[in-house]
Amino acid sequence: MHKVWNPAYETMPRQAIQKLQLERLQSQLRRLYDAVPFYRQTMRDAKTTPDTVRSLEDVTRLPYTPKQDLRDNYPFGLLAVPATRYPGCTFPVAPLENRH
Repeated sequence: MHKVWNPAYETMPRQAIQKLQLERLQSQLRRLYDAVPFYRQTMRDAKTTPDTVRSLEDVTRLPYTPKQDLRDNYPFGLLAVPATRYPGCTFPVAPLENRH
């Protein structure tokens, strides 16, 4: 027997799902653009901003984040909120060359 956990979302019409996905994508892009200098510059370099993403198809215009960018900005360079906002949460800070 199949149980529907959240009928409001799991049974949405395709158009409503796509609208919700676009709203959430735009919200996330705005957060990254406003709070993370690395992503703001990456988007600028790609000549795109959160405002230029007007459809789900526009996702192809967004830059991707290669592994080297993640390494170069480790551990705190890609945080959208300060780590101090979450007291008690610890982050590993060992250099990448010392990690397995």
